[in-house]
Amino acid sequence: MFDTPDFTGTNDQIEENSVTKRKYRHRRSVDVRINWLQPHVDGFKHWLVQRNYSAATITEVVRLLALWGDWVRAAGHDVDTLTAGLSASASVFHGNRTARAPQGAAKLFVEYLRELDILPPEQRPSLDDLARIGCFPSVDARTTRCQSFHS
Repeated sequence: MFDTPDFTGTNDQIEENSVTKRKYRHRRSVDVRINWLQPHVDGFKHWLVQRNYSAATITEVVRLLALWGDWVRAAGHDVDTLTAGLSASASVFHGNRTARAPQGAAKLFVEYLRELDILPPEQRPSLDDLARIGCFPSVDARTTRCQSFHS
């Protein structure tokens, strides 16, 4: 009586379209964006496992590292200058917790690279050096900011 339309493959087409849209929305995958840091990323993941980070947290840290890596590379830094890139990116990745998250992932990555002696250890001025230039540590010992001492 009624001719039933043939909808064979319709679901496949819808799935293909939604997958295509999903791929289009994501600028580039994490693996592609982090590729330039890749000689060190696998070891970094293992380093995070050793520090009892969960698999989900490691995935998120690597995703955030890829975001930061995009910025730092576009700013002209390479692996050898990541410490300078970390300092430079502090003014970009500030604000609420979400906005600061890539900076936190970068700090972990730089710490990892320092432990492997890929990056030099953090250079902090001694109290004698600070006193010599008339600068004294702030009350908040967690910061490296100084307050000038005027008599």
